[in-house]
Amino acid sequence: MDETTQRPDDGMSSATIAKLVAIGILVLLFVVFAIQNAASVTVEFLAWEFQMRRIILMVLSAAIGIAIWELAGLTWRRRRERRAGESG
Repeated sequence: MDETTQRPDDGMSSATIAKLVAIGILVLLFVVFAIQNAASVTVEFLAWEFQMRRIILMVLSAAIGIAIWELAGLTWRRRRERRAGESG
């Protein structure tokens, strides 16, 4: 029996258990990271100034970065498809 097949005794495969352990470790690391970055910071942007917890600022910045990355990828894929359609 390989590692991806289910064992009849508990119904969970080794791969599933490994994924759950990995997810648990990542959640624990994120919680520790959040606790260590719970201090408030002053954010100044253009004419605005406001207080925000550092962890929220970091997560928000990461989310904005991911959104920009995905939009750039979408634009690149559409251009490539359009060029492929014109030449074919």
